[in-house]
Amino acid sequence: MTTRKEKPPPGIHLVGGATGSLASVLLVQPLDLLKTRVQQELIHVDRANLMKLSSSRAASAALDSVVLLKVGRQVVRENGVMGLWRGTRATIFRNVPGSAAYFFILNELRTRMKGVQSQRQSNDTINLVAGASARGIAAFCLQPMSVIKSRFESNHYSYTSIWGATKSIVITEGIRGLFLGLTSTILRDCPAAGLFIVFFDRLKAAFGQHSLPGSRYHAVVTATSSATATIIVTFLTNPFDVLRTRIQISPTQYPNIREGSIEMFKHDGFKAFFSGILPRLLRKTISGAITWTIYEQVVHRLNRTDRDSLSD
Repeated sequence: MTTRKEKPPPGIHLVGGATGSLASVLLVQPLDLLKTRVQQELIHVDRANLMKLSSSRAASAALDSVVLLKVGRQVVRENGVMGLWRGTRATIFRNVPGSAAYFFILNELRTRMKGVQSQRQSNDTINLVAGASARGIAAFCLQPMSVIKSRFESNHYSYTSIWGATKSIVITEGIRGLFLGLTSTILRDCPAAGLFIVFFDRLKAAFGQHSLPGSRYHAVVTATSSATATIIVTFLTNPFDVLRTRIQISPTQYPNIREGSIEMFKHDGFKAFFSGILPRLLRKTISGAITWTIYEQVVHRLNRTDRDSLSD
């Protein structure tokens, strides 16, 4: 048969996204748990002591690392080393389908937008809109698992199963409880996802002008570009991540973004908006590099296999 150039099957992007996400979840879940606990720790830290610490520039700079070490030791002491992987099942149920849906929607949107691309639409505009839209759709669909994941990682709740957590939230807080923090999640994830795709594509073009898809060098370029883009957007969106965590864990004290922001700034100061930045930065940088590298490798190999089968 004659080889035909056809559009890769959409299922390839689902498989690639799910595979990359699963690998990253298993490797970086401890950092995700520590990030949640560090942000939670500052909710209940003694206000007077926090203000004293914040008044000293040196002490303030060291506060995050001190809290991180304290939280890590506490988790290991109370639950053992495997306690660092608490909430992994909820994270997998949230991240793996979420990443599969995200990569699928992202690819479809970019393909369709490029098909009707006008002179006024640059690649950056397409990437920004497609990235933000794909993340927003995926975030909305997976928000209930995000709430359950945050509470599993927190030590404020004693849920023993995902189904048990879901029933408890619906009974005590209603369906609305499963969507706590959705606004802050959208404000955090959508701009970040759009900006990430813009930076990622530009960096990959700059770093990998002579790399071939599927090669080792191409994998290095993908990982480096992803890590660099992630660092940029993580700093820009961390305040929304802190707010989302506090709204999901302590909805009475932090009922919404506006009141939560005022409460946090009033008692904890501006620095609180960047609590948990260290474990989040490490987690997202490593996770993004793993997910995108595996995703592109899987898509390349499956696409090549599919073309080979068509030519037989």
